[in-house]
Amino acid sequence: VIKESMSLLFLEEAVDFKGKDVKLIIVLAPVDRTKHLMDLSELSELLMDEKNKKIFLSGNLDAINLLIKEG
Repeated sequence: VIKESMSLLFLEEAVDFKGKDVKLIIVLAPVDRTKHLMDLSELSELLMDEKNKKIFLSGNLDAINLLIKEG
């Protein structure tokens, strides 16, 4: 990884992942062995809020980017 990044994959139809229906897959690409832990913590905090979770699940990239920037 040259530059830290995050990817979001939205699925029209949910897939089974260990008994749970999943429509959103998030991939973090850290530049070192620890930075992603802080990113994951911040992302988890965002997604604990039901309103924020709905924004992520909506697939609206502009709204998601704004939410992450405001984080």
